Amino acid sequence: MRIFTILLIGMILGCSQNNTQKPQIIKSLNYQALNYFSLYETAVQQNDFTSAVELLKLANDADSTNIYLKEEMMTFLFDLGYFDARIQPTILSFGKQYLEQDATSPLILKILFLVATNLIDVPTTLIVAEKMAEEDKDQLFYERLGDIYLINNDVENAQKAYDAREIKDPTTNAIIAYFYYYAQNDSLATIYLQKEIDENKEPAPDIFIFDSYINEKTNNIEQIIKNLKIAKKLYPENPSILNTFGYFIADYQLSEMYPKAENMILKALASEPENTTIWDSLAWLYFQQQEYKKALSAMQKVIENEITHSEIAYHLGEIFLKLNKLDDAKKYLNLAVQINDDEKTVLLSQKLIKINFEE
Repeated sequence: MRIFTILLIGMILGCSQNNTQKPQIIKSLNYQALNYFSLYETAVQQNDFTSAVELLKLANDADSTNIYLKEEMMTFLFDLGYFDARIQPTILSFGKQYLEQDATSPLILKILFLVATNLIDVPTTLIVAEKMAEEDKDQLFYERLGDIYLINNDVENAQKAYDAREIKDPTTNAIIAYFYYYAQNDSLATIYLQKEIDENKEPAPDIFIFDSYINEKTNNIEQIIKNLKIAKKLYPENPSILNTFGYFIADYQLSEMYPKAENMILKALASEPENTTIWDSLAWLYFQQQEYKKALSAMQKVIENEITHSEIAYHLGEIFLKLNKLDDAKKYLNLAVQINDDEKTVLLSQKLIKINFEE
């Protein structure tokens, strides 16, 4: 899923201030805060970060209106462990205190926005977003803000945030489609997948593949074929598109398209000869044409590798049944049930086991 996977290197580098701001901080401190700050610097040099945080907090308490100390606290914690799940709540806690005190700066807001979105703190994110200056609202800002709105089921504002990006890649429709696909909200995923196909001249290959998977659940083969024809025209060499298209032709027994399916699957195999999923598609196509020996031959590459999908194990069980190799058939049908990652093929496997192997 795409949410919060963007690398933050550029923004992190932009936040760091520890080396350049120290003289300015020291000049601004009162006597008591300066003592704590000196002890803080010593603790940092000794890698005693727990004490460093406590001493910096004491310095903040001693000079509560000093914005430089607050920035130092935020950047120190940020540099110490932005990607550390144990430290992020501490950064958030200090940042929210500064918000309540109305003691913030562009730097504090930027760090707080990053941490609040990372921890999916929706209220804090939205407050900080309102306070941030326009010049600080970059590509990453709008992507993260859009993600937060989506998580909060506010699609309208999510769209506005994504549309405000300077670089719209992926598109707004694609982002929303991916979000709902991975959230297993098939009805909304279908809407935005189709919007992406209809409105984008060149949707990503995954858009078509995800669309076909969802439409398969409702047996909407007409829509699957229609969209995969568009995909093949856009990506005539893409092995995933070719394999997906060929497999659905086989699985839905569209016999008039079998020759086309074989050509597509063989072309996919030419690109990825070690891909067991594509070999499975070829075997299933031969199975549907009642060419069971050819189907088993196509499955040899599959058999040589660990089988991790119920559907592939089920296909092998079906093939062995047709070849009257009952022990092997039972083995793979049971394996399909054991793997249990696809409800449809598990039920089909259980049915075949009951018919053929239970008295």
